[in-house]
Amino acid sequence: NILKEFMIKTKNVVSQQIETLIVDNCFISDRNFAMILEGIREQKGILRKIIFTGNKLGRLGVQALYPIMSNIKEIYINNLSSSINRNISRDLINTIIEKGNSLQRIRLSNVNLDDDSIVSQLI
Repeated sequence: NILKEFMIKTKNVVSQQIETLIVDNCFISDRNFAMILEGIREQKGILRKIIFTGNKLGRLGVQALYPIMSNIKEIYINNLSSSINRNISRDLINTIIEKGNSLQRIRLSNVNLDDDSIVSQLI
C-alpha cells in the first residue's frame, strides 16, 4: 500500500504526521483501511480525528483502530458501503469504550446497533 509506505517513511518528519484522517466515500475496503491505520500507527504521531464515511468496515479495520484509539478525540463512522454485522459492531463499540478515553465526540450512523447488548455498553 503506497499510502502506508509513505507514512512509514515520513514518521520522523513532524510536519507530515497525520492528525486528521478523512476517508469519505472512497469505497475503500476493510483491508486497505486497516493498512492506512497501521501506517499512521507506525508514524508514532497522534491521530486525533477520524471521519470514515461510505466505506467498508470489518474486523481488520476495527482491530487496527484499537491500538490508536486512545488518542482519538473525535470519531465519525457513517453510512458504511456494506452492512456491518453484529460482531463487528460489538467489537467497534468495545474498542470505543475500552480505548476511547480521550473521546469528546462520537458519531455513529448505519453501523448496526440494533442489538440491545451492544447499545447497553454505551450507557
